Amino acid sequence: MASEQKKDVWYLDSRCSNHMTSNKGIFVDIDSSMNSQIIMGNGSIVRTKGKGTVAIQAKEATKYIRDVLLVPDLEQNLLSVGQLVEHGYMVHFEDNGCKIYDKSDGKKVMANVKMEKSRNFPISFHYPRYNALKVEVKNESWLWHKRYGHLNFQSLRSLQQKEMVYGLLKIESKNDICEGQGKSNVPIVSLYVDDLIVTGSDEKMVHEFKSKMMKIYEMNDLGLLHYFLGIEIQQTEGGIFIYQKKYGEAILKKFKMYGCKSVGTPLVVDQKLIREDGSGDVNASLFRSLVGSLLYLSATRPDIIVDDMRSTSGYAFSLGSGMFSWASKKQQTVAQSSAEGEYVAAAVTTSQAIWLRRILGDMGEEHAEATTLMWIINQLFQ
Repeated sequence: MASEQKKDVWYLDSRCSNHMTSNKGIFVDIDSSMNSQIIMGNGSIVRTKGKGTVAIQAKEATKYIRDVLLVPDLEQNLLSVGQLVEHGYMVHFEDNGCKIYDKSDGKKVMANVKMEKSRNFPISFHYPRYNALKVEVKNESWLWHKRYGHLNFQSLRSLQQKEMVYGLLKIESKNDICEGQGKSNVPIVSLYVDDLIVTGSDEKMVHEFKSKMMKIYEMNDLGLLHYFLGIEIQQTEGGIFIYQKKYGEAILKKFKMYGCKSVGTPLVVDQKLIREDGSGDVNASLFRSLVGSLLYLSATRPDIIVDDMRSTSGYAFSLGSGMFSWASKKQQTVAQSSAEGEYVAAAVTTSQAIWLRRILGDMGEEHAEATTLMWIINQLFQ
């Protein structure tokens, strides 16, 4: 954050090949590895200790003098006329003075320097001074972030919008509620570690995307997807079939259960549980691996997943000839009968209809007539 300003003097020098200064504190960035030797006007040789950028405070904005050499033994700050010309500035000497123009800004006058009695051309610059501020929060939930030095998001946004911090990145974000609809096709890409899956509605676009990726990265085109994360995919003209036979057999073989007979219950009937049965300790790593494998298998296989006994209800609302609101999700309660499940679905749909009517009323489209609810029961899954 820029606050107070410090004043310093630079001298225009047409014989100087580079901008030079001995003040390391005015650099906003410096490369200390750029070391070299410079022959001064009196024949002496001095060493440079780095090269970087100096920020100066102009009337309207902060300007930057780039490629400035740090020379600790230098007594005066020197501004190279040749380097100014190379960087797009015009230096015009006339009437016991000198004017520096910025050609990129419509030949705007950047500095108007008067010649001294000693025939020197001194330029007085102001340097912005940067202060580090301490930020404290009273909310104890931010203590975890505070230990890492994180600032709250509102303050970061304010610093970025007011351009109070140099170099603070800005992330562009869309405020659209809905995704914009376009006529062009969009590829869908899924990346897991080193496996990349790409699909889309246009086959030509998919091939072009794969060609571009193969030019940038070293990768092989494996063709149609057949196996991914334990899921086998079989693509035919009749449709796409997904199964996990190979993954399930691998789990049985890994835990030495392949070929065992299946049972209807997970434990032996009438078996009493005891704290110590005389067997050895269980391998904790192997047990966690077994639990994780079964959790993943049950999460990706709807036919063996645990049934939560909750019914699924859905609704769809249309205005005119277009549908604008719809949902299909499981009910929050477990219905004791199919009739009770239908009552729950009707209550959820009615609540959504009331909310939509109020939204339309706030927008000036209030409906005096009742909203008609058409009740449809799908018999295919009963």
